[in-house]
Amino acid sequence: MVKLLLQKGADITLKTKDGSTALHIASLEGHTEMVKLLLKNGAKVSAKTTLGLTALHLAARQGLKEIAKLLLDNGIDVAIKTNQEWTALHNAAHQGHTAVANLLINRGAD
Repeated sequence: MVKLLLQKGADITLKTKDGSTALHIASLEGHTEMVKLLLKNGAKVSAKTTLGLTALHLAARQGLKEIAKLLLDNGIDVAIKTNQEWTALHNAAHQGHTAVANLLINRGAD
């Protein structure tokens, strides 16, 4: 369905009231293939919600290492902060997701 929408010119940069994009939602829900498709079709990897959350913050909070890696591989800044000054590393550590925390540290998070 999403492929069809993209073929018909759907705008993947549209945001919900809280500023979430399709990339935020796919990352939060752990839809790896959807994240790949959205990134391939020009999703803005650094888009922020009204709280300053990026898809990386959401993937880190959920412990989704593969999605976090995809986002990092597509150029998101590992040190990008929310409105509360939290990085994705804060999110991963706060939730006890050591595999994601280690990935972020290996990519330069401090």
